[in-house]
Amino acid sequence: MPSFLNSVYGIPIFQNGIFNALTTLATGIAMLIGGPLSGFILSRTKLSKTRVRKLFQHIALIGPAICIGLVPAVGCDSNVVVVLLVLAMLLYGFITGGEWPVISEFAPDFAGTIFGIANVFAMCTAFVAPYIVGVLLDEDVSIIPEWTNSIVVENRV
Repeated sequence: MPSFLNSVYGIPIFQNGIFNALTTLATGIAMLIGGPLSGFILSRTKLSKTRVRKLFQHIALIGPAICIGLVPAVGCDSNVVVVLLVLAMLLYGFITGGEWPVISEFAPDFAGTIFGIANVFAMCTAFVAPYIVGVLLDEDVSIIPEWTNSIVVENRV
């Protein structure tokens, strides 16, 4: 995100740090709210645990996908892009009411081990994603079309 905001929108790295902090703060706040909110919904309604977990999981995954999908449509308005990125991470924070409690509900005696194994696989994307972005982008990363391109086959037969 810092490279994207700096190269495409010309936002200095110092302000990038502030925006990155805002996304992390939004995620943290939503994570603190998501778990207790799902418990509150379970205690006050007759919805099943499965339905509540699915609801929170949908919010945590589809919400950010929509926000990030809107970024290329916004164009050159950096303020809207930053709001969309912060909103995406805020919505992602509701994962604490969806996916996270499922492990401890199904396997309470092995929750730590299973959660650790699941996180190993989940964190592999943190290492692979920057490499894939580097491969997809050419040398000139300051133009918006380079960031909005999907995988392009350059040598078509």
